[in-house]
Amino acid sequence: MNRNIGKVGTIAAALGWLSLAVFATPSQAEQTWAERLGFPAGKKVLILYADQAGMTYETSAAAETALKQNQVQSVGNMMPAPWGLDFAQRADDLEKYDVGLSLTLTSEYENYRWKPVLPAGEVPSLVDSNSYLWRTLTQFTASATSDDTDREVQAQIQRARAAGFEPSHLTPHMGALVYRPDLMAVYLGVAHKHWIPAIVVELTPQRLAEFQQKGFPLTPSIVGMISKYPLPKLDDLKFSPTADNYEGKRNALMKLIQSLSPGLTQIVFRPAIEGGGLKRIDPHWQQRLWDNQLLSDSKLQEFYQSQSVIFTNWKEIMRRFEGAVQRPSEEP
Repeated sequence: MNRNIGKVGTIAAALGWLSLAVFATPSQAEQTWAERLGFPAGKKVLILYADQAGMTYETSAAAETALKQNQVQSVGNMMPAPWGLDFAQRADDLEKYDVGLSLTLTSEYENYRWKPVLPAGEVPSLVDSNSYLWRTLTQFTASATSDDTDREVQAQIQRARAAGFEPSHLTPHMGALVYRPDLMAVYLGVAHKHWIPAIVVELTPQRLAEFQQKGFPLTPSIVGMISKYPLPKLDDLKFSPTADNYEGKRNALMKLIQSLSPGLTQIVFRPAIEGGGLKRIDPHWQQRLWDNQLLSDSKLQEFYQSQSVIFTNWKEIMRRFEGAVQRPSEEP
């Protein structure tokens, strides 16, 4: 196995999620999204988010436990991955919780692969010679057509519904849908059509300038698409920090939360229970185990209370949002 794939995958995923923050337009209002949704001004409103359910048994088990024990508020499930359908079919048990779709268009591990939901022949630009989804973002963005991407994304939503649950939100696994304007159009268009919020971050003028200085490609077409996107956005997006030991990871998370500005922030964790399969797949499995430990840490629960944090999820966000906005009829 290529032992660098875990590190590369982590970096790429972070860049992909970060791109969601980059590809958002500055608000014309002074209010944060938390305030616009009716949360008290000046408060930190958090979504603790368990990413990559469905990837392995270990990640699915951790996500399910975290939901049921109220350790996270939201989860993203990868429908094409080996355990994605199993997680989705637990919808009768999980339907009262907040479960969305991590729209999955890459299969990044060397010896642990998955295929699209649709037959490979129906989405030929999305697969390699063995009919697996492309391993790298570079391969995907160089090959994928927007038509094939749209068909596969729609199929992933339909498979989730057929398995028994309505996705509460959409995210792009590894950020695959945000690197080209036509793919971003698919992402936001599908979200709008199905009235399922896509995870994107609202930029203030100051934050927009910061990302422009870092060289992110804020093309006019992407800015225009986001400006017309009608569903709620985050005020910020953060990730569980990495560290050399558990104490360091917990301390870094506390500092991260203390540093947050008021508003609606999602913090992404990739929790997993311990298992031999995960250890063979991901050389950075220890960070996942520590993420899982963070979610049940009693010191962190006390810390959240000391910070007067308010927790929410995407279902509540949409209930608040739809209180002021009429939902359009879904296209046939």
